[in-house]
Amino acid sequence: MLELVPPGTSKGSGVEMLLDHLGITPKEIMAIGDGENDVEMLELAGLGVCLSNGAEKTKAVANVIGASNDEDGAADAIYRYAF
Repeated sequence: MLELVPPGTSKGSGVEMLLDHLGITPKEIMAIGDGENDVEMLELAGLGVCLSNGAEKTKAVANVIGASNDEDGAADAIYRYAF
């Protein structure tokens, strides 16, 4: 897979812009990811969840390692930590 984004941007910077717009602090959000392009977003969030099939660099910055994609890891994290 190849993802292209403008220089100086990331998922983390996009989430940060949204938080500023909504008046929400990073401590109030959970981010879920599995790829290296999710690292900044997970570092920003109050709770960063990396799926168990994720990249090692992503796992290293996550607060929690969740179930894999094949085990509906994103849905499991939402049920487990957001509700």
